[in-house]
Amino acid sequence: MTLEDARNVLGLGQTATFEQAVGAKNKMLERAGEDYETRMKVEAAYDVLLMDSLNRRQAGKIDPSIRFADVQKPAPPRVVGQMPDWVPKVDTPAINVPASGDIAVTAAVFAALGAWSLLEDTLQPTGTPTVPGLQLALGYGAAVYFLREKRKQKMGRANLLAVLGLAVGAAVGGIMEGWLRVDIVPIGGLDSGPVLVSEFVFVALWIASTFLD
Repeated sequence: MTLEDARNVLGLGQTATFEQAVGAKNKMLERAGEDYETRMKVEAAYDVLLMDSLNRRQAGKIDPSIRFADVQKPAPPRVVGQMPDWVPKVDTPAINVPASGDIAVTAAVFAALGAWSLLEDTLQPTGTPTVPGLQLALGYGAAVYFLREKRKQKMGRANLLAVLGLAVGAAVGGIMEGWLRVDIVPIGGLDSGPVLVSEFVFVALWIASTFLD
């Protein structure tokens, strides 16, 4: 099949670009349906135009920066340890000291929550386990609020930092609770392990919502 025959099969003029040839081929194949002979004829005409375009490129008649429409650009090599493109990028938390007034406000809120948890535990009969669930929920909400309003963080980032503070506080508090065992040897009126852990959580939430960006 000659170059002119290939253009006639695809209904293209002499000035048609290769991208137009690709579009014409796709349309004709769609119209051909299950007609095997027509599909073979279209594919053969396309191959002739493809080879002509390749030959002209090699001869320097086509700008090498122009890519064929049906040739996908190879993906750049991925660096070992690099996260996939679909994984959202998360900036590492950074310490940023705010104004003293903001520090005082957040400290007062979390100190009040901690005092509330301790008071609730001391009012319970000795040996009665106290879980300050409401105080922890309010502490988490306060941390997100301060991160949004004071630190101007987006909702996702604010929740991420609050969860980080919650996790670190719970981990440190759990270690301390295992060491002190206030359920066996109370400290003053404090005899609840969860309450002791919550105190460290409030400190960690205060740090996360006050100093982290």
